[in-house]
Amino acid sequence: MLRKSKGSILVTTVIIFSIVIILAMTSIGVSYNNLSIFNLDYKDETLKQHSYGAMEVVHSNILREVNLIKEYAIDEDDFYTSFSGLSFINNIKDISKCKIKNVIVSIPSRISINREEKSVDFEILITIKDGNYIKKLKSKVKILNPFNEDLSIDDKTDIVKLYNYKEI
Repeated sequence: MLRKSKGSILVTTVIIFSIVIILAMTSIGVSYNNLSIFNLDYKDETLKQHSYGAMEVVHSNILREVNLIKEYAIDEDDFYTSFSGLSFINNIKDISKCKIKNVIVSIPSRISINREEKSVDFEILITIKDGNYIKKLKSKVKILNPFNEDLSIDDKTDIVKLYNYKEI
C-alpha cells in the first residue's frame, strides 16, 4: 500500500509546486506591468509639469517684452510694429535662464495683428523631450493694445492673456 501512495504523493507534490510557480510568475508579471504603468504615468506627469513650467517662463518673457514695448511705444502703430520683428519672437522664446532641459519653444503660426479688436494674437507651442517621450503643450496668446481707450481698468493692468491650453 505504501508503494502505491508514493507515486501519487509525488504527482500531487509536482502539481502543487507547478501551481505555486505559475501563481508566483503571474504575480511577478503583474507587478512588473504595474511598475511599468506607474513609470509611464510618472514620466507623463513630470513632462506635463515641465511643459507648464516652461509655459510660465515664456509668459513672463512675454510680459517683460510687452512692458518694454509699452514703455517705448509712442502710439498705436508703433506698438503694433514692435511685434513684427524677430527680436520679440527670439526674446520670448529664450528660456535659457531656467533649468528645464530639452525644451523647444516655437510659434507655429505667424503673429497676427487684429486692428479691429485692437489686439495681437499668436500661438505658443512648447515641446519637451525626455528620451523617447515627447510632450507638447499649445496655448494661445492675446495681447491687448494699451493705447485702446475702450479698455477697462482690469484689462489695462493685465493686457497679456494666455488661454486655451491644450496638451497635444
